[in-house]
Amino acid sequence: MRKLSLYILLTIAACQSFSAFSQTAEVDTLRFETYMDIVRNNHPMIRQTDLLEQRGDAVVLKARGGFDPELVADLSQKYFDDKRYYQLWTAGLKVPTNLGVEFYGGFEDNSGVFLNPENNVPNNGLWYAGIKVPLGQGLVFDKRRAELKRAQLYRESTEVEQVLKVNDLLYEAGIAYWDWLESYHRVKILEEAVNLSDVRLEGIRQSAQFGDRASIDTLEAGIQLNNRLVMLQKERIEYGKKEAIMVSNLWIAGVLPLELKPGTVPSTVESLIVSQSSLRLDANLEQMIEAHPKLRLYDFKLGTLEVDRRIKAEYIKPEIDLKFNAISSPVDGEVFRGYNSEDYTLGLDFKFPVFLRKDRGNLRLSKIKISEVEFERRNMEAELLAKARGAINESIIALDQAETYSRIVVDYERLFRGEENLFQSGESSLFMVNSRETGLVDSRIKSLRARIDYLRAILKSEFALGILR
Repeated sequence: MRKLSLYILLTIAACQSFSAFSQTAEVDTLRFETYMDIVRNNHPMIRQTDLLEQRGDAVVLKARGGFDPELVADLSQKYFDDKRYYQLWTAGLKVPTNLGVEFYGGFEDNSGVFLNPENNVPNNGLWYAGIKVPLGQGLVFDKRRAELKRAQLYRESTEVEQVLKVNDLLYEAGIAYWDWLESYHRVKILEEAVNLSDVRLEGIRQSAQFGDRASIDTLEAGIQLNNRLVMLQKERIEYGKKEAIMVSNLWIAGVLPLELKPGTVPSTVESLIVSQSSLRLDANLEQMIEAHPKLRLYDFKLGTLEVDRRIKAEYIKPEIDLKFNAISSPVDGEVFRGYNSEDYTLGLDFKFPVFLRKDRGNLRLSKIKISEVEFERRNMEAELLAKARGAINESIIALDQAETYSRIVVDYERLFRGEENLFQSGESSLFMVNSRETGLVDSRIKSLRARIDYLRAILKSEFALGILR
């Protein structure tokens, strides 16, 4: 009995020392929220998404260039047989507007021996100012306005693409953290199991020396310890891999990789479960899905196709351009002094294909493309809604499983302690103690997995709804 008491004391001392270590050791904790903030603010892929916004701004700037005022000049001369047949000189400014109307003005000075009579101008030259108004095609919509509208839609879509890329990256980073956290706590469970197996082996070895235990029990206890050590070594290898993947998401200002301080540990599972709140199936998922970045991209695509449809619908109309120029010859250097409202030029351009087969075909194809994308959008909406409901349902079931496994762990602990007491009193075998302990370790690992699965499911739900920011 004295040797048996020694074994009990060694076991109690080992448990107390492990508990004291876990409570007093000073370690740095990398919380999930802190980790995600670092990823969100410093990951190079996040920084790269900023370029999408800059690209969108550049595309809009390029499209706005279609409305820039334009300086124009034209000089045409002909010299032959020592004569200047003609010299045509025109310079001016064109100002297009987003209403389809174009304003222009300038100065014309022509001279020569054989100048075409219609190009004759006063000796002081001729000033002109005019307006060009499309009365048919281009009155409501034209290429310039279509290009600007496409560019604006593209800029808005790049902002949504940025959100989508961030959503994808944060999901992958979050999963990496949960994998690291699970592996860390698996290591701790197995370290505790190895510690207890080592203490048990020492106690049985002491008891066997005094004849209170059979020598074969020492062999069985040693096998149990070695099995635990092998499991622990494998898990430590996995932990190193999971930590490396998790750390690869940590950067400083998107330039330098951030190295984790030695001894840094993740949060406790219990604190994370309390801090995380799962969505419910009775939430207004349809409304949340409508704001999903993927569906918004479809909306922008439909908006671009609608721009194409509108411009192709314009081609069905005839081209009717009205041009009016007010002209005046300067007097004593004053442009408007000699202005007469009766001096002007007026023009009308008209063009209209007879059958319009090409334009009607293009318009019909554009409408078909819009219908195709609308079907694709509805299908994507149904898929996203199904995935979101599945992920939310998964989180609910995972939480129930975690609670069930917690009760199973408590029962296994009672079973193991009871079997250990029977073993200490000589009413059970080491085989049964090892069997109970194996069940306890497995149940703790399964309970850990269930709780981590709950956290993964919450992350998956937020990812499915596109609300990871």
